[in-house]
Amino acid sequence: MKKIGFPEDHYTDVSINVHHNFPLGGGYVKLGDRKKGKETLIEAISFNKLAKGTKLLGIVREVNDDFCLISLPNLLTGYVLPKKIESIPLSQQLLVGQILAVHILKTSSDTAGKGKKQVTRRRIEVSVDPSDINASGELSRHEVLRGSITSIEDHGLIVNLGDGRKGFCNFSKVEGMYEVHCDDFHKKIYDDKRFLNEGRIYDFLMEDSADSNPSSIISLCLPSRKTLSEHVTPSTYHPTMQELLPGSLVNVKVDAVAKNGLLVSFAMFRGAITTSHFGANWIPSNKSGNIEQWKPIFDEAAHTLRARIITVDARTKVIRLSLQPHLLNLSQPMELPKPGTVIDNATVIRLDFSVGALLSLPPLGVPLPYLKAVQPNLAKNESYVEASRRPVAYVHISKTSSSRTDEDSFNKDFAPSTKHKLRILSTTNWVDGTATAATAMETMEAHVLQHQDLVPGKIYCNVPVCKRMDGGSVMVDFGLGVRGIISVLHLFDKSNISSDYRMRLRKEKYALERKVDVRVLTVDPANKRCFVTAKQSLVKANDTFTDYSNIEVGQRGTGFVSKIDEKSLYVTFFNKIYGRVTARSLAAELGVEDHQSDYSLGDIVKCRVISCRKRVEKNLDTYIDMDAQDVEYDMKKLGFWDLNLSLQVDRAGYHDEEVAIEKAKKMSKKIKLHSGAILPLKSMKIVELAPSIDKKRGAGFLPGHAIVRIKSKYIASAVDADTLPYVECKVPFDQVIDSYINENIETKEDMDDFGKKHFTIGKKINYKGIVLRDPQKCSYEYASAVGKLPIISLRPRLIETSEKQKENNEKKESILIPSGDTDLYMGALIQGYVHEVNPKHGSFIHFLDGVTGLIPKQRNGLLLSKWDTVTCKIEALDVTCKPPKMLIRKVSAEKLVLMPKNKDKKIAILPGDKFGKVKVLDVNFNRVKIGTLGSNIVTDYEVRARLHITMAEISTMEKVRSKPLPEEERGIEHISKGHPFYNWKTGKTLDNLVCVGSSVSQGILFVELSNRDEGDETFFFQTASELKPGTRVSCVIVGFVKSGGGILVQPSPGLTCFVPALELSEDPEVLNNLQHYFQAGDRMICTVLDKKAWEKKKNWGIKVSLPRTNEDNMSRVNDNPILSWLVALSDENSSSVIPKHTKGKVIVGRIKNSMRLYRPPSLMFELRGGYRGRCCITEIDEPDEWVNMPFGRQKKSTGDGDKPEGEEPSTYDSILETNKMERSSGYRDGEYIQCHVIEELASDPVVEVSLRKSRLQGNLEEDEAPEKNEVVNAYVINTTKKGCFLRLSRCVEGRVILKELADGFLPDPVVSFPMGRLVIGRVKAVKNRKLIGKNNILYNVDVDMRESQLLEEGKQLQFGDIKVDCKYKGVVTRIEDYGAFVTVVKSNISGLVHKSECSESNTKSVRELYDPGDLVKVIVIGKDDCNQKISFSMKANYFIGDESSDESCSKDSDTDSDVEMEEVENIQKAELQERVDSDDDNYISKSTCKVQRKKTSDKNDVGDDTDSCSDTDSDEEIKQNVRKISSNKNNRSNQKAMDTDVGFNWGATPVKHNKESDEDSESGSDIDSLDDEEEPGKISHSSRKKAAARRLEEQQISKREKAMADGTADENPETPADFERLLSSDPNNSEKWIRYMAYYLSLADIDGCRRVAKQAFDRIDFHQEGEKLNVWTALLTTELKYGVDFDETITEACKQNNSKQVYLRACELLEKEISCSENKKYAVERADKLYMKMCKKFRGKKSTWVAYLSYLLKQNRHQEAHSLLKKALLSLPSYKHTETMSKLAQLEFEFGSIERGRTIFDGILAKYPKRLDVLFVFVDKEIKTGEIAAARSQLQKSAEFRKKKLSDKQMKKLFRKWMKLEEEHGSEEQQEAVKDAARAYVERRS
Repeated sequence: MKKIGFPEDHYTDVSINVHHNFPLGGGYVKLGDRKKGKETLIEAISFNKLAKGTKLLGIVREVNDDFCLISLPNLLTGYVLPKKIESIPLSQQLLVGQILAVHILKTSSDTAGKGKKQVTRRRIEVSVDPSDINASGELSRHEVLRGSITSIEDHGLIVNLGDGRKGFCNFSKVEGMYEVHCDDFHKKIYDDKRFLNEGRIYDFLMEDSADSNPSSIISLCLPSRKTLSEHVTPSTYHPTMQELLPGSLVNVKVDAVAKNGLLVSFAMFRGAITTSHFGANWIPSNKSGNIEQWKPIFDEAAHTLRARIITVDARTKVIRLSLQPHLLNLSQPMELPKPGTVIDNATVIRLDFSVGALLSLPPLGVPLPYLKAVQPNLAKNESYVEASRRPVAYVHISKTSSSRTDEDSFNKDFAPSTKHKLRILSTTNWVDGTATAATAMETMEAHVLQHQDLVPGKIYCNVPVCKRMDGGSVMVDFGLGVRGIISVLHLFDKSNISSDYRMRLRKEKYALERKVDVRVLTVDPANKRCFVTAKQSLVKANDTFTDYSNIEVGQRGTGFVSKIDEKSLYVTFFNKIYGRVTARSLAAELGVEDHQSDYSLGDIVKCRVISCRKRVEKNLDTYIDMDAQDVEYDMKKLGFWDLNLSLQVDRAGYHDEEVAIEKAKKMSKKIKLHSGAILPLKSMKIVELAPSIDKKRGAGFLPGHAIVRIKSKYIASAVDADTLPYVECKVPFDQVIDSYINENIETKEDMDDFGKKHFTIGKKINYKGIVLRDPQKCSYEYASAVGKLPIISLRPRLIETSEKQKENNEKKESILIPSGDTDLYMGALIQGYVHEVNPKHGSFIHFLDGVTGLIPKQRNGLLLSKWDTVTCKIEALDVTCKPPKMLIRKVSAEKLVLMPKNKDKKIAILPGDKFGKVKVLDVNFNRVKIGTLGSNIVTDYEVRARLHITMAEISTMEKVRSKPLPEEERGIEHISKGHPFYNWKTGKTLDNLVCVGSSVSQGILFVELSNRDEGDETFFFQTASELKPGTRVSCVIVGFVKSGGGILVQPSPGLTCFVPALELSEDPEVLNNLQHYFQAGDRMICTVLDKKAWEKKKNWGIKVSLPRTNEDNMSRVNDNPILSWLVALSDENSSSVIPKHTKGKVIVGRIKNSMRLYRPPSLMFELRGGYRGRCCITEIDEPDEWVNMPFGRQKKSTGDGDKPEGEEPSTYDSILETNKMERSSGYRDGEYIQCHVIEELASDPVVEVSLRKSRLQGNLEEDEAPEKNEVVNAYVINTTKKGCFLRLSRCVEGRVILKELADGFLPDPVVSFPMGRLVIGRVKAVKNRKLIGKNNILYNVDVDMRESQLLEEGKQLQFGDIKVDCKYKGVVTRIEDYGAFVTVVKSNISGLVHKSECSESNTKSVRELYDPGDLVKVIVIGKDDCNQKISFSMKANYFIGDESSDESCSKDSDTDSDVEMEEVENIQKAELQERVDSDDDNYISKSTCKVQRKKTSDKNDVGDDTDSCSDTDSDEEIKQNVRKISSNKNNRSNQKAMDTDVGFNWGATPVKHNKESDEDSESGSDIDSLDDEEEPGKISHSSRKKAAARRLEEQQISKREKAMADGTADENPETPADFERLLSSDPNNSEKWIRYMAYYLSLADIDGCRRVAKQAFDRIDFHQEGEKLNVWTALLTTELKYGVDFDETITEACKQNNSKQVYLRACELLEKEISCSENKKYAVERADKLYMKMCKKFRGKKSTWVAYLSYLLKQNRHQEAHSLLKKALLSLPSYKHTETMSKLAQLEFEFGSIERGRTIFDGILAKYPKRLDVLFVFVDKEIKTGEIAAARSQLQKSAEFRKKKLSDKQMKKLFRKWMKLEEEHGSEEQQEAVKDAARAYVERRS
């Protein structure tokens, strides 16, 4: 190597001929030698090569007040610290993303940890100060200078440039947008906008050359990012090496090409560019790592490029440059994958031996948009552009494995061009534009890579403790540098307890490397801080809050006390969720007198949400009334949440909160405050005062209000237990008195003072009240502050008027307080209050329910006083809208005269008057305006006349049009040929008009005319009440209801009625296209129906939450009368009620998918007269044409009456009749279809209809019940965990037990057999069930759907065919803790593989080895012929060298044992495909064809089988017939096995196997030797079968006789006769009775189990109470698991036994049920209720309270246990307190806190020092927990301090106990100490 003028360790070398020898910038470049084939190599600038004074280009990555992180080249990171403590924070100096040069102050490295965990930490401290960056020599024009703003003047900025130099930058020289004195520095990011404040650091451009005088001011310019990025260092500028600044943009010339980069020159310097800063990445073509693609691009020596300096080291003469596009553009790098992203197939493009590897990631979609601008020469090269789109990631050698990685293996595995799977760790290497990644499996599988990944409220298990802090806190490590802190308050549940034991426990539980379970409280990713809790109550809590927006009123949550002050208790949850519990609520609800002493910081509390709403400010006085309608709030400003809590979780007292909510929602009669209701005196209690607030729009304010509580008894006449106790309302401060003139209220403060004067919190209002507004909500919503509160007024005049109005209800002359339902009229007197005086319009008067009237300013509306009570008169009224619009005027008290409704005033035009010729003034669709009526009319009114379309002459429709209307006339309101105003024009003269009505409004006389004939049925109806049911009216069509629901007609002007489509025609074509056959303007004669009867039937099947869009525009129709056209057209007498449809009638129905299903699956119809039709799924089509899933997939909706999850229905009928279904049906909703009535139900308005073609043709016969063994098709109606229910026809239903659904294992039967699926099965049994109609009998059938039964496959293996030591293939069906159950392939034989036989090694969990459905090989290791039990083994040593699992038994087995495992897999795959294709329409046809093919093949093979049957086949038939004799065993194997655990664990009874095994072998040999005894051809097959059966029967009889003789039959009874014989000798043995009950349970015969229990109660002697109680306990267990009469059984048991013992046993059973129940919440609630009932019933019994305490502590419900203890001590006599407290202390040792148990024991002994029994129990508990020292201390302390209080006999017991302790756990010295103490005591006493 040739060294050129550099130190020994730093040299420069080139491999080309140049005119000079690299005078500068060539540091760390190794010379190449062409002769030796060595290329020039550019060394990387690593950490070890950095030194003080080196300048680097950096990008600010993170900024805080006290430190700043900066990304540096070569994947390095530096940090900046403030120079002085009192200096400006760094957050006000730098911005994230800012690119600037830095100066290295120092580098340091240290090691941490020991051994394998030793880590080297390297730090680079840099400076951005101008004095360190700027050159100290003479400055030149357009030079880039670092500056710090020192002050901001009127016209510009004073800038510090370092070394005493200052500069000035005029605001006009600041390019782009800028902001002066900005706030919130932490959130600012570097972009084109400049933030100008003192201390801010920027790079400036110098305007003019600087003077040598340092005191002169330099003129500066603050360029924009774009200007600075395009600024090229001028060629006239010749800096020294020290003055060269990183970040400078220069034009470089390529001098040579090195192995890993370019050697370039610019000005008088030499530098290098490594391939990592080319801005492009090429993938090597081979593992050598040589990348040749880039060299042709830079092979020209005169090639000129634009580069930016990134490193300058004057000491080592190093200059490094970069071609990265984002550095040239001074912007952020290309977008990299987010941290945590897993990337497959990343390719290694560079290997740094034993250090790391650079890998290429998938390329970006488009190239960088600014590439062409920053690198115009390179942007022309396609190879470079393509390579620039490829991002890269660097993997350090330490990130490839969790353990130390071997360097050789790393270099081999990460050779260039190899592919790897990696995970992105960080993307903060912004200078290099490179991500940091890892390939270690620990990192790939980690859940948390950084603080951003931590989720508040999430539980993290087994987190190691990494540090114990000085203050007592503990730090835990989540991995990869992410750590969390457990504060002292969160180490234990009880944080206020301090003791030596607690300190020891802390050291043990939180020892270093000890793993604990924690839950994240808060996470601050910006500051990388995380706080977690280890409180077990919080970690295990299921009810918690993590987001304010998801919190609902009434919701419960668990939190901890974080702050306590005089007024409130503050509770903190997760994710910085804070709530407040007021001291007032604590005192009122829980009786807490001093909450500051009763609660401590860190206490765990369970809360209920009272309210959760936003506020403008944190101050509680800024209350937001969200009910106000006149104010609009800016929700962005409502940034503070106010969460009010209550510690009374059970608000309803004896109800749980959720139960109370659910019942309140289900109330059929909801309590409502109706507008106008009068509240009595002292019925309103003030609970809160809300202040007045300013209006957001306009001047003024909204008055405050008082929130009051009204008990339900003042509102409803009858209040039941389901009603919540009170309703909350508000009384505004402007609703107290009638006039506010004398109160001088001008501001909101005056109004608040007025409110405080009249209202006091906690007091009752001694006035009556009237309800002004009724929001129509239930009482629960009121009480929980959900929705708008009702408004109450205390105005005396309003209350007095309302009371008089009710008294004079029948009189017309009275003052009204109108509401939305009041029948108003012109001239009526009404009373209200002035709500607002508007200068533009007048005074707005409010009445009830928001009804508003206007007194215009022309009628002195501006002279009224705000909030005054006024009486007004209606002058103009518009009743077409709701609420009605009114123009009113005030009536003074002097002129107030009550006027009748219809004032007796002469009107010139009266109904019946006739007119001659009149002229038409205007014509539209609905009415014709009429001109002058004649000169003979004399009146003072202005007359306006009209002819409405309903009063016009037109022909009446007699029937439906035979042809559809032309397309242009459909559904359009235009005057067509059939319209009454057809050809009418303005000016037309009309004759013979008659007046049908007139009215006066605002001085105008309105006249309604008609031109209809006198003989026509002309009626003029003013209100709907005049339309009586059965009346015939003439109507005109005025509109159509959307989606064909019907038409709207008008019999008179302004009166609209509804005609349902079903009352228009009986033709489905017409009904489906109403607008094609009916036209607006048509007249028809209709009959009025009885609306109440119609709606009662109609609403029977409608869902409660029916969308309005689904029911067309029915909101308009519901208030209108219902008419019928078909009734009017019929010859029968008009009837207002349509009779029910009879059987055999063909009718039209409308499909309604929104209707509640009746006995689903079914299709519901809307029929004439409001009736409902049900079409069973079996009546949709003919049985031969049934299709799969005709209604689509159906989903259950959670109805109000749904049972808790996990609880099975008692009968499937009840569930089918009450479930509501939501479905995607193939039948269009609203479509009209013709159907046939086949049944009418008397009790419900439901009619059974059918869509079968045969029914429509007159075939009304019901489908016949199937016969036994018949193959039938059926639809699934419900699937549970116990089986499947089917419907074969409308009157035949069936069931399939779970094991008969399929031959293979079904992981989820509910998914495999959804409702509506078409299935095929074979009938096993048929039986009558119950009557469902008049003459139809419902049959229940048992069906088998297994394919093996349908196809009648070959004969299966029987129990007798199984041989010991034979190998078989099987399927795992069930996994238990003690082993796995395996079913042999092609058989129903199942056996147990004990967990010790599952594997050669010790297996802790069988579930880790096998799953249900796995195919396995087993060997028989044990067989119990008597109990028909088999033991299998799956150990591998049994199958060594086996080719097939059952070759050894192929000769002995009668089944097809040569089936390969692949065939079984194919079967299971087929079954899986069968389940997946359950929606396939051809599924059932495929199954049917398979059955038919099987039957055909069986028939064809009968002859062959008969002729060529072998001896083996005959033997198989004989054996099968013989085995039918053992009926008991067959019955037991065919029944579904049930859990026979009836509450006792009796253990296994030993069985004598020797004799039985011999007998089994003999019987087996006898059966198998039938072929040898009988010669073929001498006897027939039937005789051989009979002989074999007879011999087997004899063997079994002989076997039973031997068993009875030697006593083994009594040990293992198998039949009821055995049990009866066994019990006859010992009827008082409860164990035998319970085994008898278990026998029937094994046969799934629950009724038989109950019969046995009743026999036991009768036969057990009455003195044997304990034995009888054992049987009752077994019966309770049976009813709990399989029955429905658990509570009734408890009641019956209490009558015959000790009631307390019965309740204790029942509670114990419910407690055990919790652990095995799927719905644990329901099981816990059930147990809680029974325990509570028991304690209430036996409140004076200690054992009941102790049992309840034990139950709560076992459930980790410590707070509830302590609350219960208080109740127990109040209920129990005082002499039982000590025993109860002692029991609680023992329970605390076992299930709770040991420290708490010690405290209780100490308290008892302090009060009762002579209770040695308590002391000895205390000592025993300490010994049991291993605290020998604590036990010794207790005994020693008792011997020393209690010797004066104890007698000699007691002291003797004490020393004896102490001595026994030392003998078992102590040493000889400690034993001698006890003896010495005893001697000393004896000496003192003597």
